[in-house]
Amino acid sequence: AQPRLEISNDGKSVKDTGTIRKVPSMEKRFDSHMFVLAKEGYASGRHYWEVDVGTRRSWVLGIARESVTRKGTLTLSPKNGFWAIGFADGRDYWAHTDPWTHLSVSGKLRKVGIFLD
Repeated sequence: AQPRLEISNDGKSVKDTGTIRKVPSMEKRFDSHMFVLAKEGYASGRHYWEVDVGTRRSWVLGIARESVTRKGTLTLSPKNGFWAIGFADGRDYWAHTDPWTHLSVSGKLRKVGIFLD
């Protein structure tokens, strides 16, 4: 996980610590975005996660190919191996496509489900 993120002992939850921790440098670790990788990849089947986004004014969540670039500036788009949605500046929801696609959502989301099939 990115150095600001802390994974629970059971590996089922992640939290933003708000501070950059000293962690071993690893090739697979994202360095510029607060992303976390699953323990294992998925080649088939159905998988589901729920993410509590709470009252944050901005967030991005989604899934990525194992082969994505993890260092430096990243452009989140399916072309680059990322399928992501986000909430920006407390106002708008977006799909991170190229170009971004505005999503029409009624109300404020507090929890988001990700279904991978």
